Amino acid sequence: MMSTVSALGIVLAGVVVHRYYTFSKTRSKLKAIPTVGSDNFVTAYLSAWRFFLHAPDMVQEGYDKYYGNAFKVPTLETSSGWMVIVSGEKMIEELKNAPNSELDHYEATKELLQLDYTFGKYAHRGTYHNDVIRTGFTRALAPRYSDICDELVESFDTIVPRGKDWVPVPLMDALVSIICRVSNRLMVGAPLCRDPEFQAIQTEFAMHVMLSAGIVHLCPSPFKPFVGSMVSKVPHTIKRLHNFLGAVVDERLKREAELGKRWEGRPNDMISWLLDHAPAEYADTEDIVHRIMIISFAAVHTTASMLTNSILQLAAHSEYVEPLRLEIEKSVEDRGWSKEALAQMRKLDSFVRESARLSGLNCVSAIRKAKSDFTFSNGVTIPAGVTVAAASYATHRDFGIYEDALSFKGFRFSDLRENGTDEMDWLRYQFVNTQHNYLPFGHGKHACPGRFVAATQIKTAMAHILLNYDLKLPDGQVNPPDGEWFGTQRVVSSKAQILFRQRHV
Repeated sequence: MMSTVSALGIVLAGVVVHRYYTFSKTRSKLKAIPTVGSDNFVTAYLSAWRFFLHAPDMVQEGYDKYYGNAFKVPTLETSSGWMVIVSGEKMIEELKNAPNSELDHYEATKELLQLDYTFGKYAHRGTYHNDVIRTGFTRALAPRYSDICDELVESFDTIVPRGKDWVPVPLMDALVSIICRVSNRLMVGAPLCRDPEFQAIQTEFAMHVMLSAGIVHLCPSPFKPFVGSMVSKVPHTIKRLHNFLGAVVDERLKREAELGKRWEGRPNDMISWLLDHAPAEYADTEDIVHRIMIISFAAVHTTASMLTNSILQLAAHSEYVEPLRLEIEKSVEDRGWSKEALAQMRKLDSFVRESARLSGLNCVSAIRKAKSDFTFSNGVTIPAGVTVAAASYATHRDFGIYEDALSFKGFRFSDLRENGTDEMDWLRYQFVNTQHNYLPFGHGKHACPGRFVAATQIKTAMAHILLNYDLKLPDGQVNPPDGEWFGTQRVVSSKAQILFRQRHV
């Protein structure tokens, strides 16, 4: 009888042979594209770990050597073991304009987050919720702006005390809680949005998905289903959220069946927006709860991270505080606390856009996976099954694109809007607008659908902080902490603190 050790040895040998075959087959198809790192089977694995730990450096190296073209890096984050990275306006625009039938955004996202294994069956239920974010969620920002302001004030008063003495605040933890409350005020309303357990379910789940995806990435393909089933908490999370939302959704479905979709008193919330768009086969309680979980997962940590970076930059560059306060006070005096007032705050919009440029959350953007061979106009071919992305980190630091590119210039984009010679400059340089040279939200039809919601929350929170608090970095700290890179993604430092006190007028 074969021993356990022998059996494991055979399995391991099979995995190595399978990996070598897959690696060699893909490498031969990509041989025309230069490599940053090694393309030898053994040393490429070491380069993949280097990319996991130092991705921005490798992206910058490839950008400097092959600007306007493509290069490839070994990576642990894709099934092919490779990622092709492109740069320059022409290639990035072609990447943006490629049809889904050839370069697919959702397939790349599924692979990056290992959704087949971390989300299981929920990864195959379509993405109609993205349309909900673009329509219902975004359209609600103006009529429900008072709810955003109310929840921001309530949550800041709870979490960030307004006292005369300086108080250290662990920034990311505080802002995750605040953004979770504000987002859920729009999605499910008060008082549920303030329930600590309801918040904890969502914030813990987001971190767990990222950790689970990282674990599954490290596993050979044959083991991924087993490992995914062991580490995934999606079924458990759905069950916990159902305890809060199940009865509400059940009642809403009952009313819809009896009265249709336009009944008096129908809430203007995420449940209604989802029911407006849900295909018949997904118009059930389980799916609605699942969608709310996905939307919260996508929104809360990303928005909180971008807001954290903006606040850190503000604390590090106190020279912007007074001009921002003057602009905010004038806008609120003219328009009250409203979306219209927020639109007038061009310096604030520029400040958060500049923060996102220099403190981006990814070193590549506009990520796609080839469903069939795709050839750029310069002859570079992306084979089916290979992931391709734009070099956002290096683009944002290109001195040929941005003057003094490594320096933080908070009013860089408001100056361009005011002094530009093109009549479209007022729109081109808004925070939410994507370009081939500005990629924090991706680019094109697959740009982040929630960026308008995120921008509204970030700018409203910044305005509230500026009018009500003084802030500074801890003593002895001059620059904001850099955060940590894990593969292509940057995680804001959980140790980052800011000192707050009530504003001295």
